[in-house]
Amino acid sequence: ENGHPELTEAEVQQLIGNLPLNGDITESEARALEEAQGFEHDLEKDDEMDQEERPSPTGSDSSSLLDDMGAEPKRT
Repeated sequence: ENGHPELTEAEVQQLIGNLPLNGDITESEARALEEAQGFEHDLEKDDEMDQEERPSPTGSDSSSLLDDMGAEPKRT
C-alpha cells in the first residue's frame, strides 16, 4: 500500500488542469495530428507514383492522374 500514496488536493487540481477541456487539444497534440495527416498525404502520393509507373489498363494518358495530384486528396 505504500506504493500508492494519496494525491494531495493541489496535485489533483494540477492533473485536472492538464486535461483538455471541451474537446480542446494541446499544441503538442495538434502538431502530432498535423504530422499524421502529412504522413497520410505522403502515402497517397506514393500510391499515385506507383500508378503512374504501371501501364494503365485502358491505355489512356496520365493527364487525369496529374490533375488528381494538384487537387486536394479525396476523402472516402
